[in-house]
Amino acid sequence: MVSMRRSRLLHSLLFAASSMAATRAYATLYQNITANNATLDSNNDIVENGVTYLTVYKPTPPSDNVIGPWISTNGGFSSNDAFGYELQPSLANENSSTDKVDTRVSHADDSSGLGFDAPKYLGFAVNIPQAGFSPPTVASTGGTSTGVQIAQWWQGSPYSPPLALDIEPGETNGMVNYSLLVHNDTTGGNPSSVPVIIGSGTIAFDTWNTFVVMTDMDYNGAGQVELWQNGTLLMNWTGAVGYNPSTIPYNPPTGLSNPNQKFDVFLGPYRPTQDTQQEEFFDEARWANTYSDALPIPQAEVVLSPTSALTVPTDGDIGGSLSSGLSFSGGSLSVTSSFTSGRAITIASAGGTVSVASGTTFGIGNSLTWSGGTLDVTNSGTLSIAQASGTVSVSSGSSLNVAAGSNVIVAGAIDPFTDSSNGGNHVNIINNGNLTVASVNSTIAGITGTGNLVVGNGTKANTLELATNSGESSLASLSILGNSALDIGNNSLIINYGGKPDPIASIAAYINSGYNFGSWNGPGIFSSTAQNNAGSYGIGYADSADAGNPAGLFGNQIEIMYTLLGDANLDGKVNGTDFNLMATNFNQAVTNGWDEGDFNYDGKVNGNDFVLLADNFNQFASQSAVSAADWAALDNFAAANGISVANVPEPAGMGAFVFAGLGILNRRRR
Repeated sequence: MVSMRRSRLLHSLLFAASSMAATRAYATLYQNITANNATLDSNNDIVENGVTYLTVYKPTPPSDNVIGPWISTNGGFSSNDAFGYELQPSLANENSSTDKVDTRVSHADDSSGLGFDAPKYLGFAVNIPQAGFSPPTVASTGGTSTGVQIAQWWQGSPYSPPLALDIEPGETNGMVNYSLLVHNDTTGGNPSSVPVIIGSGTIAFDTWNTFVVMTDMDYNGAGQVELWQNGTLLMNWTGAVGYNPSTIPYNPPTGLSNPNQKFDVFLGPYRPTQDTQQEEFFDEARWANTYSDALPIPQAEVVLSPTSALTVPTDGDIGGSLSSGLSFSGGSLSVTSSFTSGRAITIASAGGTVSVASGTTFGIGNSLTWSGGTLDVTNSGTLSIAQASGTVSVSSGSSLNVAAGSNVIVAGAIDPFTDSSNGGNHVNIINNGNLTVASVNSTIAGITGTGNLVVGNGTKANTLELATNSGESSLASLSILGNSALDIGNNSLIINYGGKPDPIASIAAYINSGYNFGSWNGPGIFSSTAQNNAGSYGIGYADSADAGNPAGLFGNQIEIMYTLLGDANLDGKVNGTDFNLMATNFNQAVTNGWDEGDFNYDGKVNGNDFVLLADNFNQFASQSAVSAADWAALDNFAAANGISVANVPEPAGMGAFVFAGLGILNRRRR
């Protein structure tokens, strides 16, 4: 590994514009410090997502041999970046007996601060370059002073930290030696006191090693410390950890303050002055409530956490390597210049927001994972989902929310809303803006809102399907271009056209085209469910502007519904009410006339429509059967119009009619 040397000022300025979350967000992850998401302020404190992590120096101010932290771009654990710290040989004129540059990961005063009998987990990744390291000359285990601490749990000055992870003198098989050390009331808090050695291990040079340390502080002897290195539990110790805050564990105690009630937690090198050099790099420092949340994970994705608000003009500005994915986990991405991201995108359960500036297009061209959250699309630019390759994974509850004025265009070769592996899960759409689904067949778990939907581009035909049992969808307008189609399946669709011109003529034409003489496979609006139930089911439609508003719709509203042929008023059953609507218009030409009795979309109401209605008469779902009077009216109507009806069922029956003499069905009504 190349030594990651640097200028502190250069690297703090170099990354002053960076602001984004660079790891996955978790419910119990209190702190997460990542180099590719951080900046350094004028005090050289680390700042990330609005949180400042204090840098502590000895001497104060730091002498020239105490360097850091800086942000190195020569390779991190979770991205290209890491935090660098270095202690060079101590200077002869130092005004301190120790050298230190530490970052405080957790403050005792934080709500998540470490107290007694409240277990917490510290996780971090550390890399020690061999070219920048010489072993310390003073061991921490001998009781004369400390080695080089890389992590400490601190209870106040001048006491030795109750828990410390220290680098020790010497090397083992070309690796760094370390020990995990405990101080308590029995050992005493003097810097010269001999600690309890929980365990020891080694750290390979020029390699990222991960550590997780669980601490359950208890000065009475019931404490516990666990240490995992690279995912393996190496130490599990119980005993007294920390000092009783009501006593002074020091000899002599004169003039000293009592130990603190809670603990600060630090990362970084801290040692007695000496003629050695230690260079260390840290990444993915985590303070958490569980092991899994504290465990540093090599970055497979850049995660926008709830406090993240990243503004980018290019894919490279997202952070991490270009092969890293991007996960929305409560944060937001603002796109100010048009580009197509080659990253895999994940919408985690916490969801997120992508804001695309006016006149700008943000493209998604790789794999998509919908993990139960909602992706909100805002601003007046365009989100383009055009996957040429990759996969799509969809968990239940996933949704896309297109805000008013926003635009989403779906194209490419892969359906972005359907799980690639099983095809059973689909994304729900909330559209208050403009959604276009073109050139790719796609299935969605319904669509609601006050937005506009366009299916097709007029050149390449495609079908947008409403998933089976997705229920009622709603739109403000619907346009189907070229030979494309909307498949409503067994669902319904409401079009709230408001003050715009009534689109019923276009809707009726779409349905007639999709009907395709009973095959239900044409362009326009069709039902794949009706294909399998030809002769019994079709697509009914009604307009609130129709005479008498038989479907009982709100004003300026159209309903499109998969239903029984003959269900004129779209209430899900065929009974006397539907018969009366058909009979009123019998032998008449009608316009947009499903609710006038035109059930085969041919523009007139005649015996063919009567047959369709009669075949389904008394068909219903959880409704009371039609009355004997309705049966009699149907029979009388058939007789009066020259329709010979055989095998008429009993009034309570549900059998089909068998009709004869259909050639005379065009006689005039009585």
